[in-house]
Amino acid sequence: MMILTCVCVPHPGQEDEARAAALEVTKSSRDHEGLLGYLWNVDTATGELHLVEVHTGEDSVLNHIALTDLSRLGSAGTFKDIKVYGDAISPKLRDTLDGFGEYQVFPQL
Repeated sequence: MMILTCVCVPHPGQEDEARAAALEVTKSSRDHEGLLGYLWNVDTATGELHLVEVHTGEDSVLNHIALTDLSRLGSAGTFKDIKVYGDAISPKLRDTLDGFGEYQVFPQL
């Protein structure tokens, strides 16, 4: 199992667009194989969007990233504070996550 968390900081004036884009991504991702849970939440104090994804494993994460169009959301905000929890990750997933900037991995005991 793998859990990913991420924060999306909307660009100034793009708060509504970022929220709409996050909802669009959520709707288009519901049927991705191995995706067990996918939640966007808003920090009402800062406007930041917080994402929690739960996957059956790395294959699900890679499939989800490959199938998800993040261009609209990426235009409206910046991804930061990406964390990966669970199974150890492969070089392929590391390379994929490198495209999102800085991230941290917390392997399961």
